[in-house]
Amino acid sequence: MAEYGADRILTLDTTGLGMLCGRGVADTLSDAIAQQPPYAVLFAATADGRDLAARIAARQRLGLTGDAIDLEINDAGQLVQLKPALGGNVVAPILSKTLPNLVTLRPGVLTPAAPEPGATAPVETIAPSPAAGSDATMVSEHLSEEHGALELTAAEVVVGLGMGVTEEGVPAAQQMAAAIGASIATTRNVVHSGWLPHHIQVGISGRTIAPQVYLAVGIRGAFNHTVGIQKAGVILAINRNHRAAIFRAADYGIVGDWNEYLPPLVEAIGPVLAEHGLA
Repeated sequence: MAEYGADRILTLDTTGLGMLCGRGVADTLSDAIAQQPPYAVLFAATADGRDLAARIAARQRLGLTGDAIDLEINDAGQLVQLKPALGGNVVAPILSKTLPNLVTLRPGVLTPAAPEPGATAPVETIAPSPAAGSDATMVSEHLSEEHGALELTAAEVVVGLGMGVTEEGVPAAQQMAAAIGASIATTRNVVHSGWLPHHIQVGISGRTIAPQVYLAVGIRGAFNHTVGIQKAGVILAINRNHRAAIFRAADYGIVGDWNEYLPPLVEAIGPVLAEHGLA
């Protein structure tokens, strides 16, 4: 972390707090923040991040901006938190009235800083708060495997499937994606239709991803979806409608039937991806 700009690193051992330790971690972090208030505290907009941010905001009586998609510093030195609003039709700038700023950010929305090899920072271990304890009593444990969710977040190549693929075409598209080592993503309408699961949905009500290559297949390209791919490297789109909004977000576009154009496209880019270590 020091290579990416960290001046000080705090670590917390949660092994003694039990499986459900949100309260204990929040109490401990809240105490650390109160002792040396920083300018801002940023959390990933994940289940754990949202839980911790909300608890700390309540304990410290601080404002909290959830699911921001970008950050800026204005001329007055204030942290401007950018968040989609009005159904995704606008991006609203939010300024906190309390300090430190608390923000949850969708994973993948910020551009990584250039690392500084050899940089070091002191590592300090903080002890759990005396009041820390388990949030609940564990009665039983059942693990649900959300296949593809973690892979999608870290994927270098992603194939997004939209309503233009049709339900019958999903298996064939998945096979072609697998041929180039790509993860599958999808849109809200596809999820609502029951074709693919919610945990691979990308957009305002889903995940934010930042692959090197994104193939949008049969995707209309509404802002609700494209806000989740704004940090993608190269976007290629295939759509039969030449007026589809996805072409405004794409670097390269093909107007036509995906059944006709996706197979040769996959065949052509496979070696290129492999050459660059992406397949």
